[in-house]
Formats: sequence, C-alpha cells, structure tokens
Amino acid sequence: MSRLPAAAVAVMIIALEGGAVACPTGPVETVQVAEVISATELRLADGRRIRLAQLLIEPAAAGESAARIAAAAQRSVAEAVAQVGGRLAIRTLAARPDRHGRIPANVETPGRGGGWLQGRLVESGLAQVSALLDDPTCIGDLLRREAAARSERRGLWSTEIGTIWQAGDPGALAARTGHFAIVEGRIVSVGERRRRTYLNFGVNWVEDFTVLIEADDLPRLQAAGLVVGDLEGRWVRVRGWIRDDRGPAIRITHPGQLDIVGTR
Repeated sequence: MSRLPAAAVAVMIIALEGGAVACPTGPVETVQVAEVISATELRLADGRRIRLAQLLIEPAAAGESAARIAAAAQRSVAEAVAQVGGRLAIRTLAARPDRHGRIPANVETPGRGGGWLQGRLVESGLAQVSALLDDPTCIGDLLRREAAARSERRGLWSTEIGTIWQAGDPGALAARTGHFAIVEGRIVSVGERRRRTYLNFGVNWVEDFTVLIEADDLPRLQAAGLVVGDLEGRWVRVRGWIRDDRGPAIRITHPGQLDIVGTR
C-alpha cells in the first residue's frame, strides 16, 4: 500500500494530538481497548465493538488517495489510543448495536491533554462528517471543524475525495450511485406530497438531482428550524449517499445533512 509523505502524516498526527475541546457532554464510561480495527472501529476488552459516530472515511479499496487517508487515519487513532494505554472514555449513543454489530459512540482520550477523537480526525482532514442520526448535539461542532479543514485543504480535502459535486451535473452524480457525496446547487422547486417532499434541482424530474424527505423525517427537520417551503431558490450543500430514484437522489433524515449556503 502506498503511503502519504512522512511530512504530511506528521502534520496530520500533530493536528490530531492538538485537537480542540471535546463536544461530548453527559455520562461517560471508561473502557479498555483491545484492538484498533480501523480508524472508526474499536474492539473493547469486554468484546464490544465501538464505532466512532458521525464519521465517514472512504474505504482503502476506493482508490490510492482513499488508501493513503484511511491508513493515516488508522495510524493516528492507534497512536492516540496507545498514548493512554488503551484506556478511553466513551459515551454510547445507542442501546443496541447496528446491523454490523457495532455500537456508535463518542470517544475521548482521558486526562490532561486528552480530547474527542471524532473532532480531531475531522479537523485534521482525515474524515468527513456523515451527519446522520447518531448524535444531533455534536453535529454543528463537527461541521464547523470540517469547514475549517476544507478551507485549508487539509488531508482528504486536497484530494479527489474532497470533491464538492455539482447538482447541475446529474450524469456525474448518477455515476456515484451507492457512494457518499457532498452536492451543491440551487433548489429550483419544492414538491410537498403526503408521503414525501421533493427538493428539485432541475426541471426534468426523471433525470435531474433531487433531495428526498420522507414524511416520518419531516418533523425532525422542522423542529430544527428547517422550513422546506422556504428553500426554493436557495443555494444549498447536501450530504449523503447517492441513490437511484428516477435520477440521482439523496435522502436526508437529519438537518445537519443540508446547509443553506445562500441565494444565487
């Protein structure tokens, strides 16, 4: 496997070690790590598998840049864990494991100079924010850190992994079906139906990019202040997994997936 230049890895690890104050609040549990399976997955001594919530790191199989970033991220996490003897503080975010047997959690290295691993990975440019339902209290913090990393082109943001895809290029988005993407564009129209709301980025509904909001998810978005009827004409940035739904589409379930950039 090819590696990032040593200087680049050193910069990333320094950034990881020097992360800002942690977001997590509330009760935590002290645990012992038995294995760092990947940058986002840890096996604990008691057998549980922990997933670092809200993070996305492209799998190494996605290409050379993805392999370099994934390897650097795992080395950074492994070093952070080793520095505290494998003893971490976690705040689990679900009572049951996901379908892969992992429990989502916020993870911190305890003690003086410790910090929140998710925040450090994101601000170092070693991970993107998935912005799903794991932990709505910390999503704003993560997105701010990601924006800073993107602005300074740290880590993945200096590679093709950090591409901001354009809603006006549905062909390119269709080729990304099944993959995570951050898409930017202007909402041309809003179609509110009983079971689903459509944010349309074009006039050809069977080809152009669309954002889908299911009726069950709408109250959560409204509670966060997102008024879908006011989005027409807005320039937005949306993140999620591209699906084929009569053209490329992303379903949003959490307000952190949609950022209003402005009006153009």
